[in-house]
Amino acid sequence: MTDDFPESIANELDSGMLESLPPLPPDPTKSRWTVAELLAAEFTEPRWIVPGKIPAGCSFLGGRPKLGKSWFMQQVSYTVGSGGMMFDVSVTRGKVLYLALEDSARRLKGRIEAMGITADCDITYALTWPPLQGKGIDLLSGEIEKNGYSLVVIDTFARAIPGIDQDKAEVVGPIVARLQVLAGLHNSGIVIVDHTRKPSGLAADPVDDIISSTAKTANADTVYALYREQGKAGARLLGRGRDIEEVDIRMIWDRNTCAWQSLGDSGELEMTEHRANILAALDERGGKAQASTIARDVHQDLSNTVKRLNELVNADFVYIDTVDGKKYYAKNI
Repeated sequence: MTDDFPESIANELDSGMLESLPPLPPDPTKSRWTVAELLAAEFTEPRWIVPGKIPAGCSFLGGRPKLGKSWFMQQVSYTVGSGGMMFDVSVTRGKVLYLALEDSARRLKGRIEAMGITADCDITYALTWPPLQGKGIDLLSGEIEKNGYSLVVIDTFARAIPGIDQDKAEVVGPIVARLQVLAGLHNSGIVIVDHTRKPSGLAADPVDDIISSTAKTANADTVYALYREQGKAGARLLGRGRDIEEVDIRMIWDRNTCAWQSLGDSGELEMTEHRANILAALDERGGKAQASTIARDVHQDLSNTVKRLNELVNADFVYIDTVDGKKYYAKNI
């Protein structure tokens, strides 16, 4: 018996103690399994970046330019880096690596100050990164392993793969596939910020709407997209993936906190007394009126009335109608 494996321990193992030891976790690099091996394996539960909404794995977040994608991912990163609430669920604190490839340090400072992000928030920003088609993915793997990042944001995909034609599936596909394997290997979330195509008149679909989607979304675990809806003040977040139920959340931009506020799942809005009074006032006005008129009718502050009207717009109770350059709020029948 060697010195590093004393006889006393060997005797305990021989006496049956070995059977009580927990099984070793499955080898994450194992690629061939028998049915018996799968049935015997005990896999750890996948990590949730935002429980029920954003799982670990490789995800895309798409949207049209200037819609608020980066603000949204800053908000997600802040919530993870500080630990807090998002979408009415508690988010576990973790380290975040944010590849802000379209930002300057000055712009980032302005954003984090506007959002009230504090110095103890565990986000590391990188303003440059080697191309993902080169050494970038290997460097990313080393950074995740060394620092234990639970969330990595790549903002944007176009800046991360300079010189690559995104319509070339044979080039883009393997890059996304490697990121997907990397996320799974470390049980981390990698969210890639990207653009969606121009509206085509068809129903919004995040998987189809990501630019050059075939090579990208086929290898991603989850795909999200932000949409601005015609005549509505907020935005709609749609998501589909392998490990989540379909996401359909209406959000409104809060200028005071520089953050997206969830109005809940589409079609689901708590009918408070104030909102009910607004709808009743619209009925009294024949179904349509300006915000200032409604505010007087319900004896509410104009700014609060506008906020509640926009919430009702995002929940499809009310729509915006412009007549001779004047904005009216009209009740959906």
